[in-house]
Amino acid sequence: MACSLPHTDSEIEALVQRLINKDKGRQDVLLDLAFHFEDSCDKALKRIAVAYFYVGKACTDREQNGA
Repeated sequence: MACSLPHTDSEIEALVQRLINKDKGRQDVLLDLAFHFEDSCDKALKRIAVAYFYVGKACTDREQNGA
């Protein structure tokens, strides 16, 4: 689609740069979100592992105490 108004090279360059900066900002936000998600998953996995350890320990203790 052609624009009816002529643009100078500097106007086009400025527009392209604004679009690049806008896209870069979105990419940064998505990357930050991915890092937070990865960190949350790591923390959840560690909590599950700890809980699993304590459940296993409680079962072993019960078996040893004859319950």
